[in-house]
Amino acid sequence: MSALPQDLTVRLKAVSDDPLLEQFTELLFEKASPELLDAVDPGSLAELAAESLKLLRTSGGRTPHVQIINPDEQLNPFTVVLVALSDRPFIVDSVKAEIRRQGFELAHVLHPVYAAARDADGVIDRLSRPATPQLSENIAFELYFIERESGEQRLEELHAGVSR
Repeated sequence: MSALPQDLTVRLKAVSDDPLLEQFTELLFEKASPELLDAVDPGSLAELAAESLKLLRTSGGRTPHVQIINPDEQLNPFTVVLVALSDRPFIVDSVKAEIRRQGFELAHVLHPVYAAARDADGVIDRLSRPATPQLSENIAFELYFIERESGEQRLEELHAGVSR
């Protein structure tokens, strides 16, 4: 597992005391391009990771859980589409196709798969890499960094399209 940049690690601790956040973030940004990490402020990445973990914790099943956010434009030049659902083939291709079909420019994609376990209430309480014997559920989590969009109708249409 690659170590997080020090400034991101510090920001994570300031954003949340969730014990899973650092591990979740390491896997989330493990394959992020240097261009993405340079383009987005570490504080914005930390907030994005915390928001992503909230969505992931309550997701489940084959229905995609989708959230679209516009972080502070001074810190993050992108609109970010978050998608969480049970891992299955062609998820990334399907979402990328929908983003392009709607005319958005796709700048970066992150799509780790997590092995997870849930507590008695169905909320994720443990995460690891896939194929971890004690964690039986594999969940795909994806971040699509697209060109900045502030039009509410376009964002609603994108949300509906990705949620299908």
